[in-house]
Amino acid sequence: MQQSLLTDTGLDLDRAWMVVGADGGFLTQRTLPRMALIRPQLGSDDMVLRAPGMLALHVAQGAVEAEAPTTVSVWQDRVPAWDMGAVAAQWFSDFPGQPCRLVRFEAGHAAGRRDQLRHERHRARGRGPDAARGAAGGGRA
Repeated sequence: MQQSLLTDTGLDLDRAWMVVGADGGFLTQRTLPRMALIRPQLGSDDMVLRAPGMLALHVAQGAVEAEAPTTVSVWQDRVPAWDMGAVAAQWFSDFPGQPCRLVRFEAGHAAGRRDQLRHERHRARGRGPDAARGAAGGGRA
């Protein structure tokens, strides 16, 4: 990575998307190890996902198919997220071999309370994004 925008919650778009199961609960590489083979590439307007044996999936960064957010769970938190549509859901279901959906968080919603608490602890200790921003100059890392 040559550069990235550093926000109050970390690297820009780092926690913007999440894969959820049929029950809306978050899924990780711990539960679906094949997810480690998915290679994202962020462009200015879209995200391209590649995985072995799959066609590339292009996901628009600013577009969603749903008219309203759905509710998903991250640990014990229930948070709003936008479903990225049937094509993304099919891609994410086909690759790991179980029903999955791709969702995106609204700006300002952390992907989980634990991430927010960790961020607050690091900021209090002078190791959080605010400390890095000052060192990086101008909010870019």
